[in-house]
Amino acid sequence: DALFHNARAQVPPVLEASLAHPVARNKLLAFLFVFSSDSSYRNRSTYVSAALACVRAEIGADLFEEHLLPTLSNLARDKVVSVRIAVGRVIGEACRTGAPSSSLSHLLHLD
Repeated sequence: DALFHNARAQVPPVLEASLAHPVARNKLLAFLFVFSSDSSYRNRSTYVSAALACVRAEIGADLFEEHLLPTLSNLARDKVVSVRIAVGRVIGEACRTGAPSSSLSHLLHLD
């Protein structure tokens, strides 16, 4: 578990460093996306934890809205309760750090 925690902590600085390099950024986001759609709830939780780390590092609203929020919206409906709770933590943190309310309203209107 400590290994996963350390790995998730590295996502925000690597993502920030890749912002000026769209190809590198897209490869990193594609790699993360694989976790979000994995059959293992632990891997889906890893994606959500990485998203939380990015929100806490204040990576930027545009990046959050465009790349993380759509996937989080899907994971908010995950069959595993702990994944849904983790998504709630990301939303709570995004609200505390000042994410635009318009971007969060898409996620909060779950059907």
